[in-house]
Amino acid sequence: MKKVLFTMGLALLFAGCSDDYTDWAQPKQNAQEAALSAALNIEPATAIDYANVTTDSVSIYKATFTAEKATEPTYKVCLKNAAATDSVYLNSDKNGKLAAADLKAAIEKLYGKRPNKREIPTTVYAYTTMGGASFRLDKAITVTATLVAPVIEDVYYLVGTNSHWTTPVKFNHSTEDVYDDPIFTMTVPAPVKADGTRADAQFKIVPASCMKADGSAVENWNGALGSDTENGDTRLEAGMVAQGGSFLQRASDGAKYYTIKLNMMDYTMTIAPLNYSEYIYAPGTGNSWTPASAPALHSANFNGVYEGFAYLKSEFKFTKQRNWDNGEYNWSSFTSYPEGFTGEGTGNIKVATAGYYKITADIPSAKFEAIPTTWGIIGDATAKGWDGDEAMTFNEADESWTITTTLKAGTFKFRANGSWDINFGGSANNLIQNGDNLSVAAGTYTIKLYLSRKTANHYYCTITKQ
Repeated sequence: MKKVLFTMGLALLFAGCSDDYTDWAQPKQNAQEAALSAALNIEPATAIDYANVTTDSVSIYKATFTAEKATEPTYKVCLKNAAATDSVYLNSDKNGKLAAADLKAAIEKLYGKRPNKREIPTTVYAYTTMGGASFRLDKAITVTATLVAPVIEDVYYLVGTNSHWTTPVKFNHSTEDVYDDPIFTMTVPAPVKADGTRADAQFKIVPASCMKADGSAVENWNGALGSDTENGDTRLEAGMVAQGGSFLQRASDGAKYYTIKLNMMDYTMTIAPLNYSEYIYAPGTGNSWTPASAPALHSANFNGVYEGFAYLKSEFKFTKQRNWDNGEYNWSSFTSYPEGFTGEGTGNIKVATAGYYKITADIPSAKFEAIPTTWGIIGDATAKGWDGDEAMTFNEADESWTITTTLKAGTFKFRANGSWDINFGGSANNLIQNGDNLSVAAGTYTIKLYLSRKTANHYYCTITKQ
């Protein structure tokens, strides 16, 4: 067999590291034959700016390959992130051409969508055959590329009728980079006239760079984003431009809130009037199918996502009012259920295990969630301190949790399932998730916790000294 010798000059040559490639450096026992030589050189292409890319393909290098009695190589590239912890392989050719969309997707995967100049560690692989054996040649280069994207700031504010044009309201955003998640949202109440009727809402969007450092007021209205068509734009979906006209949301019957969503990658704004009721109710086997006294679930933003607590036993439904006359949500209203819940058609929702559940009924997403709970108190006022819970007892008749216990002067809170995931504090008349500790003087007390909203529109407790 011929012994194959590669001479690379400035190029780097590595033999294949798998059984698919001949280890050409291994000494052979047969007689020496005429050596073959091959050389590969890779010249990186100029920097790529996607703002100037007008073709379907781009070139990231130019390959020069010379060899005796070798097949024309095929090429592949491996691009890595800066930490070399992730990589993407793409097919190319001797001219370093690959699909512009594929390179863009690779950069986004490895570095995100932010349009910074990227210096990308890249290895070019050339695959060829000589003397009946397969060989791989490697060369490391750096690919320089810049993606194109609009300017997206980290923070945006709503300024308009809702705040009398004086108090900006900050949009919500995830913890992701704004170029990977360019969506900003907020839910705001519809303006109300003096007579109690709904008013039109007029507003603009202001980036943080145009605000005072503390976000308290607008400093530069020239950078504010408005309608790309007219002043007083009433479209529910509209484009945004700097120095554009104001957006105008007409009063919508029944809409107490509006959800506003910004997509800053394409500079669009959408408005969704929220016409869901504030509460829904959970009549069922556990409360004699009586909506008037059933547990209530609350949608704080009128967006159709309801949360609350209820004793669920055998079967239940949800009603839109405290009666059967204004519609209901049943098994067919949801497509996602936790284990233990069954049903069919427009029938009742059935629960396998009776219990006191924390419920989330997401009507727009058709998703139903229910977590079984047991409750206790914990704190320095209790015998166990902050190291453990004193269990409360459930009273099915009024859906309350009760405990009679001797407390020290100090503080305590309510929590579910021996965990801080669900805990309530604040004031006895208005308990809230993660609220402050409740203070109590030393003594023996009967404490009752009411979370079902059967007779009140909030969570509360009673603390009665014995």
